[in-house]
Amino acid sequence: MHVLAYHIPEVMKLHGNASFFCQQGLEKLNHLVTKWYFRSTNFSKTALEQIMNKQHRLRLLENSCVRTPKWRIL
Repeated sequence: MHVLAYHIPEVMKLHGNASFFCQQGLEKLNHLVTKWYFRSTNFSKTALEQIMNKQHRLRLLENSCVRTPKWRIL
């Protein structure tokens, strides 16, 4: 309540918009990392490494699945 009453008006005067300070993107990242942790690891000390390896593999797969134009298939 303190922030809303005393600091938001100041931010609005300085920047014109308070959405620059939104934490929505960080919250979404936290949600995704938590989901990856519980779905993709065996809860060991190397969980972060397992998550990073999985994300790397997924990106490699996405990049390798480049569609070729139909005229090249014939």
